[in-house]
Amino acid sequence: MNIERMIRAFAGAFVLVSLALGVLISARTSSQRVAMTAALLGTMLPTMILSGFIFPVESMPRVLQYLSNVVPAKWFVIVARGIMLKGVGLTYLWQETLVLCGMALFLLGAAARSFHERLE
Repeated sequence: MNIERMIRAFAGAFVLVSLALGVLISARTSSQRVAMTAALLGTMLPTMILSGFIFPVESMPRVLQYLSNVVPAKWFVIVARGIMLKGVGLTYLWQETLVLCGMALFLLGAAARSFHERLE
């Protein structure tokens, strides 16, 4: 599998997780303003600070290292660096892939459940 296809597949998984999180936030909030604020504070800030994109996760306090495990961008950054910088494939990145897919399934299920409850 070439590098471009692998990046597209992993980026697709990350986009799916991000969209599921957005749908979950919008389904659980009462207005657009609250949803935008929650999305900003709940996704953008943790993504920039806790993903390892700007600051290495290893240099963070232990509590933040554990908290960074629930940020989907952390797993995508690990995968992207592994593919582009190290040239490794799914053989070495299967755990990160599994985490991203698990997050996608969990968030899609929670969003669908929340959206269904809201319609009733």
